[in-house]
Amino acid sequence: MEGSRKGMMGGVENSLYNTVTRLDKNLFSTKIIFQSKTKLFYMLKEEDYNVQLIKGPLFRSIRYSFGELSIINPFAIIIDLFFIIINSLNLINHLKFHGKRNIIVTYGLMAHIYGSLSAKMNSLNCVWHLQDLISDRYLKLPIRFMNMRAKICVKKIIVDGSQIADQFASCQKNNCKTVVLLNGIDTKLFSNQKPSKMILKNYNITENDLVIGNVGRVVGWKGQKYLIEAFIQLLSIHDNLKLLLVGDAIFDNDNYYKLLKKIVKQYNQKSKVIFSGHLTNLEKVYPIIDIYVHSAIGKDTSPLSLLGAMASGRPIVAVDIPGIEELIEHNNNGIVVKPRSPDSLAFGISQFIEDIDLRVKIGQKNRNIALKLFSMEAYMNRYEDELLGALVTN
Repeated sequence: MEGSRKGMMGGVENSLYNTVTRLDKNLFSTKIIFQSKTKLFYMLKEEDYNVQLIKGPLFRSIRYSFGELSIINPFAIIIDLFFIIINSLNLINHLKFHGKRNIIVTYGLMAHIYGSLSAKMNSLNCVWHLQDLISDRYLKLPIRFMNMRAKICVKKIIVDGSQIADQFASCQKNNCKTVVLLNGIDTKLFSNQKPSKMILKNYNITENDLVIGNVGRVVGWKGQKYLIEAFIQLLSIHDNLKLLLVGDAIFDNDNYYKLLKKIVKQYNQKSKVIFSGHLTNLEKVYPIIDIYVHSAIGKDTSPLSLLGAMASGRPIVAVDIPGIEELIEHNNNGIVVKPRSPDSLAFGISQFIEDIDLRVKIGQKNRNIALKLFSMEAYMNRYEDELLGALVTN
């Protein structure tokens, strides 16, 4: 397996950890290859998993981010192309001289590129596990490039949303099977448990407070700005509200984070809006949230934060973006509203604020859906079947 990323763990890293630690050891002998010593590297090493470090140049971000706006850095693209060649050669040599391997599974965009090339050069089947949409900008050149690479070097593509699968439709004609496998969640760890009194006390949340919550990396496309603006609208009607924003600027600079805090300060609502920063005990956090809001404004396929809220039995307000419809059906197990609209968010949230029976009903429905469709047991059974299928076709 192949994984690399620097800093705190995000969605891809958490997904990789959940998958690796649950693989049937009677079926699979795994080696997890890293490009740098990340938090995930140390976690797996401490649990005695076979981790291997292959040193090489770390990829640069190809985008400059300014809040919700991002622009391409052409110099980073040129440098990263050179780094792809170096890392491919390193991995090719490693695979050649470190024992027989049957299949290589890659996580992360750059790992998909150099990992698939390395697998091809070593006559190995390669499986991409994609958990993010490929950018459709610049005349869809990134999508075309990844399709071309997949046709030549990849046996199977596992994706966590049908929108990603649609981007690889042309690969189906070249014996490169694309499989949609929505993410799973630990429904035993994440459950409809009682709120922790200690956490409530830490955040100065009283029994009379109604907590609106959001979990996610603090970056423009996660849409926390619109949620804060909606929350400020609601405070003029409901004065017992608090907003809990869980997350940090993990992979980006903190300009957007500073913007959010500036807005809160401007409206003099620092006592009402809680910035918790990055937390690892999310299973304890969801139960203190009365209404969960997924405010992302783009590209979010079966996000773990939303699945965590579902498994924890939370009523959900979600923005209508590609991928959400695979988890949330409007007026069935949540309320779906227009993106980039504080007014729409405020309206959706207010329906749950004013109807406690609806909150309980939708929350229980989400818990039942998570148990039935998104448990880690069901996810791993399907995932292992797909890997075994790729082995058979070798």
